[in-house]
Amino acid sequence: RADNCGQEELAKCVRPFQVIQSTSDLSTATKREDLDRVCPDLNHGLQCIRSYTRRCMNLEQRNHFNQLYNGTNQFVRDLCREGEYQKEFLAHAPCLQLVRPDYEVCGRRYHQTVIAITQQVQPAEHHHHHQQHHHHHDQEHHQQQQQQQQEHNLRRHRRNHHTASRTEETDVQKVCCSFLEYLDCSEAAAQKTCGRETAKFTRGFLDKMSSTLIKMYCEDYYKSNKCPSMYSSAASSTWNRLQNFALLLIPTVVSTLHSTTASWWTLRSTGVLQTLR
Repeated sequence: RADNCGQEELAKCVRPFQVIQSTSDLSTATKREDLDRVCPDLNHGLQCIRSYTRRCMNLEQRNHFNQLYNGTNQFVRDLCREGEYQKEFLAHAPCLQLVRPDYEVCGRRYHQTVIAITQQVQPAEHHHHHQQHHHHHDQEHHQQQQQQQQEHNLRRHRRNHHTASRTEETDVQKVCCSFLEYLDCSEAAAQKTCGRETAKFTRGFLDKMSSTLIKMYCEDYYKSNKCPSMYSSAASSTWNRLQNFALLLIPTVVSTLHSTTASWWTLRSTGVLQTLR
């Protein structure tokens, strides 16, 4: 089970989306035939994710993860079957393609934030294990100080636990605020280039792709104005305008999926998801 349940296996599931991004198939799709070439890979990636969750997660973890990916599944279903949503997508695709470079610029800081948190977690875990080994060795060779050492360890454990909790909360705030900045930046780019109708079309996509993640982890930060705004709109009013954001437009669905996966895995590995439930 361990060989098939690591982060690498989950990354393999997302790989079809990354391939699509690199070939620009999705962002240049303007006909149904174009989607017919893209959709099998999208469906395969989601099937791989479902298989991973069944193999590697208990029921509670699986339900929690599926909540985050529910919007992604719905998006793929709507995009890849003939219907009104598919027609709308193909109608807006030419302008969405033009805005894609701006979205990539908007997403860089969010990606960098997630990567930075991931890199901080790994050395911290290594240092913790080293400390545990050192104290065990010390107790073996200094039995006369055992009681004093245990009391000291207990006090230090309480301090470390309190510090770790603050660190985890800070990590969540960083991810959420960086994600909010991504929303603001993407909104500005989309409205400038594509106008009101395309922004209106993307509201439903925003609801599907990010509303669950936002409501579960980020809503309190947005409502309490804990995230500074780098754009003209005030952060305190951002939550009220959230449904109007032109975020995560279709050409960047691939990078969005990868970012969401990476941030979810980062928070899960640090225990933040369990803490916030």
